[in-house]
Order: sequence, then C-alpha cells, then structure tokens
Amino acid sequence: MVTEGYPKQIYPGSYAARSGIPVDDESADYLVVHRQLILWPVDENGLVQGEDSYSSGPVSVTKLSFDELPQEYIDLVHPSSDRATRS
Repeated sequence: MVTEGYPKQIYPGSYAARSGIPVDDESADYLVVHRQLILWPVDENGLVQGEDSYSSGPVSVTKLSFDELPQEYIDLVHPSSDRATRS
C-alpha cells in the first residue's frame, strides 16, 4: 500500500532548527509542509506490517503568529502562555 501527499505540521522553532529546517527565529513556531511518500508492507492476511517513509525535505516553512496557533498546540507546547499577552 502507498500513501503520498503533503503533510503539514507545526514545529517549535528550536526543534525545527535542530532538525535542520531553516528558521530565522528559534523562539517562534512554524508551519512546515513536506512532500512525503509512505510505503506500507502488507502481509498475506492484509495486515500492515510497518512503514517506510521518504521525504525530500520541507516544501515550505511559514512563521506563524501566536494567534494563528491552535489552542491544543498552545496547551502542549506553550502551557504557561496567556494567549492575551502574546502576539
């Protein structure tokens, strides 16, 4: 089985930089889009046995303002932040 597409993920700038993604502000958050291909080996019973993924690196890297971040992300990555005081 094969999956191909453009997954989107929000990265904290410091993590993105450590991962080799070019960012200009490690304290910011970035929407990163990759082109990715995933191969899913399937056994004779139709059960997925694992995955192999391939990506050529980021297709786009977009700096996000704090107001553009989903609340779930803020709760996980910036739990002590007050949305009203950040922008």
